[in-house]
Amino acid sequence: MLTAVPAKMISVLTGDLDIASLTPRDRDALQAVMDMPHALTVIPNSKYWREIAAWGPLGVAAEAANAQPAGRLQGGAMMDILAGGDALLEELLAVIDVTEAAE
Repeated sequence: MLTAVPAKMISVLTGDLDIASLTPRDRDALQAVMDMPHALTVIPNSKYWREIAAWGPLGVAAEAANAQPAGRLQGGAMMDILAGGDALLEELLAVIDVTEAAE
């Protein structure tokens, strides 16, 4: 899994930005990273991901934030984390033989 990927590179990976907009050095770095085996799920570098352990059960924290008018932005960010985590879990389970790992 890749971590701490700059936002511009994530935009290239998700198709929101053309790779030509990166500097030659960044293009070379991104190509080197893409040549390595890695998970395809994009997880942005954000304070919510860095502080995920402090939130406790994320579903409960997201519901509590969404219940407050001033907390909807934070609640939405938490829901994005849950969706990213689900996508990553599905991707990893697709390549891991769970029956073999249990033995």
